[in-house]
Amino acid sequence: MPASEPAQSGLIVSPPEGSAPYLEAWKNVLSLGDGLDDSRLIAEFGSLSGLTSDHISISETASVEAYADVRRIGTVENITIRVQEPSLDHIHSRFAALSEPPLQATSIEIAILRVRRYRKI
Repeated sequence: MPASEPAQSGLIVSPPEGSAPYLEAWKNVLSLGDGLDDSRLIAEFGSLSGLTSDHISISETASVEAYADVRRIGTVENITIRVQEPSLDHIHSRFAALSEPPLQATSIEIAILRVRRYRKI
């Protein structure tokens, strides 16, 4: 039997107790490589946001947050970056600010995009 491929996208539901209920949609974007430009980044975040709004309506939404899991090329350890502006420059600068020593934009890759939608409580 062939080995199964890892999941490329999915939905995560918040724990039922202890925190504000949310739904998180995610997508692995590593395979996009150089095809992940600002336009594609906006489209991917929009698609993920749409998936979450299928389960928590706009009128039930308290807030929406976007994240990118970013890493140095050639490593497997991701750092999750809060994305407040859907642009590669923004994501790269946020990652570089957290890195020691500082990195060039070409030395990182975006692995996973996430959108988290919180339900009003």
